[in-house]
Amino acid sequence: MILIDAVGINRGGGKILLDYLIQEIDLNFNNILFLFDKRILNNHPKINNNKTIYIKNNFIDRLLFYLKNKNKFSKVLCLANYSPPVKLDSKVFTLFQNVAIFDKLIYSGPIPFAKRIIFNCHLKNTDNWIVQTPSVKNLLLSKFDIKNEIYIYPFFSFKNFSLTNRVLKKHNQILYVSDGDPHKNHIRLFNAFNKFSKINPNFQLIVTISNNYPGLLDLIEKYNSNGISIKNIGFVSQKKLAKYFKTSMFFVYPSLEESFGLGLIEAANYKLPVVASDLDYVYDVINPVQTFDPYSEEDILKALMNYKNYKLNKSKVIVEDNIKGLIQLLK
Repeated sequence: MILIDAVGINRGGGKILLDYLIQEIDLNFNNILFLFDKRILNNHPKINNNKTIYIKNNFIDRLLFYLKNKNKFSKVLCLANYSPPVKLDSKVFTLFQNVAIFDKLIYSGPIPFAKRIIFNCHLKNTDNWIVQTPSVKNLLLSKFDIKNEIYIYPFFSFKNFSLTNRVLKKHNQILYVSDGDPHKNHIRLFNAFNKFSKINPNFQLIVTISNNYPGLLDLIEKYNSNGISIKNIGFVSQKKLAKYFKTSMFFVYPSLEESFGLGLIEAANYKLPVVASDLDYVYDVINPVQTFDPYSEEDILKALMNYKNYKLNKSKVIVEDNIKGLIQLLK
């Protein structure tokens, strides 16, 4: 039996990629056990050919699962950064999906510190690492003494996206699709848009922040009360999100670090001009129409002010889906 360990994945881009992986693996195998986070119970694609177990996302429950079942698997694929908490005799692959775990400035405090300790302690419990971009591979190699091969297997799907022509009814709409994690850099974007909006008051910034970030939601309310139009649509379905991809003038992406940047790929797939951080993760997946220093509100503002030059430009996806390569590792 093969184990797919997806504990810890329950929202955002990781959940979108997990749903795609579930569908493909369930089509190709009948000897899989999916280990899921309890928070996605009844909230993932239907599994017809394989088995599922749901546990809480904590160290103890995951450790107990592996202690009880450590001899049952021929191969293991861990999907959320962390190798198994015990050494297994089976072949283990770990997909590294969260470069922000290493950022001690943005993610300080006891919980991020504990996560880094757990990651380091379990580092040698995997045989091979899987990443989705060359820049993440380089990051792993720069931080750890990894001798085994690091596979690069990007995977994504546009099956849930309608690729009809853009509507462009709202020429004054700017879109940023991402939840409110600190490295997503919303505050600098909001501050830049505040200055932009005073010069261009008819523009609206659309964001997708969940209720897990009340501080950002309060900040949006404050800006709105001062006449700055920031609309939060929350975490919505791909179908609802498609409307905003089709009607936005351009897509802005100020994130400070990404393992993949699925939102960039989605925006470029919709032929939107993408204005993004001048960082390696962007160039791994798309050709942006303009970049900026994500640590500088003034540089973000300059990029927003250049909007008239984006109308005739389109960004292009330069990465290809290689889920077949990932699946082949499990065979």
